[in-house]
Amino acid sequence: MNKTSKIQIIAIVVAVVAMLGLKLGVLPFSLAFPGFALALLIVVALGLFGLLALLWGLIKSNASSRGTATKMMIIGLLPLAVIAVMVGPGLSAPPIHDITTDINDPPEFVAATAARAEGENSTAYEGETIAAQQRAAFPELKSIQTSLGQQAAFDRSLEVVNDLGWTLLEKDLVDGRIEAYEETAMFGFIDDVVIRVRGSENGSVVDLRSNSRVGQGDLGANAARIQRFIDAF
Repeated sequence: MNKTSKIQIIAIVVAVVAMLGLKLGVLPFSLAFPGFALALLIVVALGLFGLLALLWGLIKSNASSRGTATKMMIIGLLPLAVIAVMVGPGLSAPPIHDITTDINDPPEFVAATAARAEGENSTAYEGETIAAQQRAAFPELKSIQTSLGQQAAFDRSLEVVNDLGWTLLEKDLVDGRIEAYEETAMFGFIDDVVIRVRGSENGSVVDLRSNSRVGQGDLGANAARIQRFIDAF
């Protein structure tokens, strides 16, 4: 294996260590994520260089360089392909990280606000700044109108939280509020969810809000999380 391929392998190891370090809480986001991004950039850049070297070898009929160039190309482009499959569908999402089924009166976080560390995103809703972007990107997200009474709807919401594997932070039947969080599989990012259950003339209205603790955009993760809850409910 030539030096360039070794650099790619080392960079992949660095990317994996950064990802695991962030997920396990050993490395801070400010160090782990840039480290992951830089390592991945090195791997992909060298992979593209390998692609160019392979094409040049074909043009010059230089068989000796093709094997190494092909190896560089595969090592460099495979991680990129995996990430593209994982995050590709979310690339069209707006650069926001706070989604709710009620943009006019979003549920408020209480437990999640107390749980957040210095430097993490605020739980304060930014109003029309993000509401307009949500309306354009996720018009299908609406309040859940159910014939269940408030108590039954509250209990059903708790069941769904458990079924989805979310970690419960707090439940308050008096306020009709449930708070939980979900940890992403890849980096261990934590996204908080607050569920509000209110009684209505015909039963109850259930609203949700999902907000990421770190990062500006969420690649559509918060909207997808709310939709999973709605479908399960």
